[in-house]
Amino acid sequence: MELNNIIGFKLTEIQKTYNLITLFFNKRGTNEKIKLSYENGLLFETTTPVINRKVTNVNLKSVLGFKAITELRNQSTNPNDFRQLLIEMEGSTSEYKIEIICVFRKHKLKRIT
Repeated sequence: MELNNIIGFKLTEIQKTYNLITLFFNKRGTNEKIKLSYENGLLFETTTPVINRKVTNVNLKSVLGFKAITELRNQSTNPNDFRQLLIEMEGSTSEYKIEIICVFRKHKLKRIT
Protein backbone atom coordinates (compact mmCIF):
# COMPACT_ATOMS: atom_id res chain seq x y z
CA MET A 1 0.00 0.00 0.00
CA GLU A 2 1.30 3.46 -0.91
CA LEU A 3 1.60 6.27 1.63
CA ASN A 4 -0.46 8.64 -0.56
CA ASN A 5 -3.43 6.34 0.07
CA ILE A 6 -3.97 8.22 3.35
CA ILE A 7 -4.70 11.49 1.49
CA GLY A 8 -8.35 12.34 2.10
CA PHE A 9 -8.48 10.31 5.32
CA LYS A 10 -8.87 11.92 8.75
CA LEU A 11 -6.35 11.25 11.48
CA THR A 12 -8.43 9.89 14.35
CA GLU A 13 -5.90 8.60 16.87
CA ILE A 14 -2.19 8.60 17.72
CA GLN A 15 -0.84 5.90 20.03
CA LYS A 16 2.66 6.16 21.45
CA THR A 17 4.15 3.36 23.50
CA TYR A 18 7.71 2.70 24.58
CA ASN A 19 9.02 1.88 21.09
CA LEU A 20 5.95 1.83 18.82
CA ILE A 21 4.09 4.75 17.23
CA THR A 22 0.75 4.06 15.55
CA LEU A 23 -1.48 6.49 13.64
CA PHE A 24 -5.07 5.61 12.72
CA PHE A 25 -6.88 7.18 9.77
CA ASN A 26 -10.59 6.92 8.84
CA LYS A 27 -12.40 7.97 5.68
CA ARG A 28 -15.54 9.93 6.45
CA GLY A 29 -18.78 8.36 5.26
CA THR A 30 -17.22 4.95 4.74
CA ASN A 31 -15.87 2.17 6.90
CA GLU A 32 -12.36 2.49 5.45
CA LYS A 33 -9.59 2.60 8.03
CA ILE A 34 -5.82 2.69 7.62
CA LYS A 35 -3.15 2.08 10.23
CA LEU A 36 0.39 3.47 9.92
CA SER A 37 2.89 2.13 12.44
CA TYR A 38 6.62 2.13 13.00
CA GLU A 39 9.07 1.14 15.71
CA ASN A 40 11.92 3.07 17.32
CA GLY A 41 11.16 6.30 15.51
CA LEU A 42 10.16 9.86 16.24
CA LEU A 43 6.95 11.85 15.92
CA PHE A 44 6.76 15.65 15.80
CA GLU A 45 3.48 17.60 15.76
CA THR A 46 2.68 21.25 15.28
CA THR A 47 1.13 23.09 18.21
CA THR A 48 -2.25 23.13 16.45
CA PRO A 49 -4.18 19.91 17.14
CA VAL A 50 -3.98 17.44 14.23
CA ILE A 51 -6.57 14.92 15.42
CA ASN A 52 -9.78 14.87 13.34
CA ARG A 53 -8.15 16.74 10.48
CA LYS A 54 -8.02 15.45 6.94
CA VAL A 55 -4.68 14.58 5.32
CA THR A 56 -4.08 16.84 2.32
CA ASN A 57 -0.54 15.87 1.32
CA VAL A 58 2.23 13.40 2.16
CA ASN A 59 5.91 13.64 1.33
CA LEU A 60 8.51 10.94 2.10
CA LYS A 61 12.14 12.06 2.04
CA SER A 62 15.49 10.50 2.83
CA VAL A 63 16.78 13.91 3.98
CA LEU A 64 15.88 14.63 7.59
CA GLY A 65 15.13 17.98 9.17
CA PHE A 66 17.36 19.62 11.76
CA LYS A 67 15.12 18.68 14.70
CA ALA A 68 15.07 15.00 13.73
CA ILE A 69 18.82 14.84 13.14
CA THR A 70 19.50 16.49 16.50
CA GLU A 71 17.16 14.15 18.40
CA LEU A 72 18.58 11.01 16.74
CA ARG A 73 22.15 12.11 17.49
CA ASN A 74 21.15 12.73 21.13
CA GLN A 75 19.95 9.12 21.19
CA SER A 76 23.30 7.98 19.72
CA THR A 77 21.50 6.76 16.60
CA ASN A 78 22.71 7.21 13.02
CA PRO A 79 20.35 9.66 11.23
CA ASN A 80 21.37 8.22 7.84
CA ASP A 81 19.36 5.06 8.63
CA PHE A 82 16.09 7.01 8.82
CA ARG A 83 13.55 8.58 6.47
CA GLN A 84 11.15 11.43 7.17
CA LEU A 85 7.44 11.47 6.33
CA LEU A 86 5.71 14.84 6.31
CA ILE A 87 1.92 14.59 6.66
CA GLU A 88 0.20 17.90 5.93
CA MET A 89 -3.28 18.41 7.35
CA GLU A 90 -6.30 20.45 6.25
CA GLY A 91 -6.12 24.08 7.29
CA SER A 92 -2.41 24.30 6.62
CA THR A 93 -1.20 27.33 4.66
CA SER A 94 2.18 28.55 3.46
CA GLU A 95 2.39 30.82 6.52
CA TYR A 96 0.87 28.46 9.09
CA LYS A 97 1.66 24.75 8.99
CA ILE A 98 -0.52 22.04 10.48
CA GLU A 99 1.45 18.85 10.08
CA ILE A 100 2.96 15.73 11.57
CA ILE A 101 6.50 14.59 10.92
CA CYS A 102 7.20 10.87 11.30
CA VAL A 103 10.82 9.69 11.36
CA PHE A 104 11.43 5.96 10.92
CA ARG A 105 13.58 3.23 9.44
CA LYS A 106 10.67 1.07 8.28
CA HIS A 107 6.93 1.60 8.42
CA LYS A 108 3.86 -0.57 8.05
CA LEU A 109 0.75 0.72 6.33
CA LYS A 110 -2.33 -1.47 6.16
CA ARG A 111 -6.08 -1.33 5.80
CA ILE A 112 -8.09 -2.35 8.82
CA THR A 113 -11.33 -4.21 8.27
